[in-house]
Amino acid sequence: MAFYGDLFRPPGEFLAVGDPPYTAADVADGFEQELLLAWWQAAAASDPAVVPPGAETLVSTPGSVRAALRALSGSRFFAGVALRAMVFDLKQVYAYLTDPSLRAQALARVADQIRADTRVVVAHSQGSVVAYEALCARSGHQVRRWCQSVHRWASRT
Repeated sequence: MAFYGDLFRPPGEFLAVGDPPYTAADVADGFEQELLLAWWQAAAASDPAVVPPGAETLVSTPGSVRAALRALSGSRFFAGVALRAMVFDLKQVYAYLTDPSLRAQALARVADQIRADTRVVVAHSQGSVVAYEALCARSGHQVRRWCQSVHRWASRT
């Protein structure tokens, strides 16, 4: 089993239960806000309970971080996820996609677990992306089955 969750914590901090106490103010301008908007648009496209960005409603929803987080918290996918967890997930995706050193370390930890006798890879959440990239980068592997586990968002608080 590969683990790289420690790469997303500041150096010297112990892994603790729960996510950092993030708020909407912690969503950075640029990429993080754009990714949050993309999540919102995707949630609205797949879940009729989510008001899409820019929709004309009786109560106008501003195109802001708070509005996106509020809309996503009502979606089936993010139901039950605390705001701090959503922002933490957003920051993990951002870090993985933009920090070449962190990405290389995560990929190396997964790739090191894929051996000549490995036939099945099971991945969870963002690990699905990491495992997929590790498999694509490892020519000649004997993996014949790649499984993604379903994230039970409702169990997170």
